[in-house]
Amino acid sequence: MKITYIYHSSFLIETGSAYFLFDYELGNIPDLLPDRPLYVLASHAHGDHFNPRIFRLRRNHPDVRYILSDDIPAEMIPAELLYKIVSVGPDREYRDSMKDGRILTVKTLRSNDLGVAFVLDMAGTLVYHAGDLNNWWWEGDEEDRLLEKQYHEELEKIRGMEFEAAFIPLDPRIRGYERGIEDFLRYAHAKYVFPMHFGHQTEIVERMLARPETAALPCQLMKIKKQGDCFTL
Repeated sequence: MKITYIYHSSFLIETGSAYFLFDYELGNIPDLLPDRPLYVLASHAHGDHFNPRIFRLRRNHPDVRYILSDDIPAEMIPAELLYKIVSVGPDREYRDSMKDGRILTVKTLRSNDLGVAFVLDMAGTLVYHAGDLNNWWWEGDEEDRLLEKQYHEELEKIRGMEFEAAFIPLDPRIRGYERGIEDFLRYAHAKYVFPMHFGHQTEIVERMLARPETAALPCQLMKIKKQGDCFTL
C-alpha cells in the first residue's frame, strides 16, 4: 500500500487493485493508471474537504466512482455523473465488487461536525478516515465536552478494530490538538496514524512528535513534512 499526502485532509491510497482519494481540496494528484479503478470519497461539503474539481477526474480516468456524504448538495454533482455517485449518510454501509473480484466495504460514522467518517475494509485491510470527526477541544467549555462525548460515542462503534492506517485530525488551532489521536487509540488500534487537517502548518506534526506522551502511543505516527510526501506501508 502506497499513501501520498495531497494537502490538509486529502490523501491518495494506492493498492495493487485500486486507488482511493479522500477529501480532496487542492494540491497535485499523482499520475494514475487509467485501467485501475479510482474511488473518490468526500466526508462532507466543507470547502476544505470537498472540491467539485474531483468530477473532472473522469476525463482521464473513466473507471471512477464517487462515495459522497449526503450533505453535499445534489446541484453540485454533474447530471451525467449521477450514475457513478453513491450518497452515504451516517451509519451506512456500501459494498462494491472490485476489479480483481475482491469486495470493498465502506462503512460510515456520524461526524460531530458535519457529514461522516469512513471505515474501509479493502478485502481484509482496514483503513479509517475521520473527516471532521474529532475531539474538538478548543478551550474545554460545555460545548467542547459535548463534542468530546459525541466523539467517544462514535469511537465506541469501532472499539477493538485493527486498522492498517488511520487518518485523524491534528488541528493546530485547538488547545487540545492531541486529543483526537490519543482518544482514537484508546478505542481502536492502528499500525500507522497519519495526522491531517493542518493546512500548511506542518510544524504541528513536529510538535506532536516532540511530546513525550507520543512516544508511548501504540502506533507509528507518520511524519508529514510537505505536500506530495509518499509512504509505502
